[in-house]
Amino acid sequence: MKMSAPANPFCLWICDSWRPKLFLVVTEERDKTKVDLLLKPYLQGTFHRIASETSILTREAVEQIHLMATAHRNII
Repeated sequence: MKMSAPANPFCLWICDSWRPKLFLVVTEERDKTKVDLLLKPYLQGTFHRIASETSILTREAVEQIHLMATAHRNII
């Protein structure tokens, strides 16, 4: 299968150089499990390249990250 050049090579370069991370925030742990099951077929298929860059976080995890970042903001 022959791959064609991207329509916008600049966009490809930015995406590669920024190494973007994707975050999906859910309200509860049970929602995280449901989202994992719903996303799994897509992250193994069409969007397999972003699977390793996608994180599903709970509200509590985001709060913990915020507390740690705030507590250490003078060295970050």
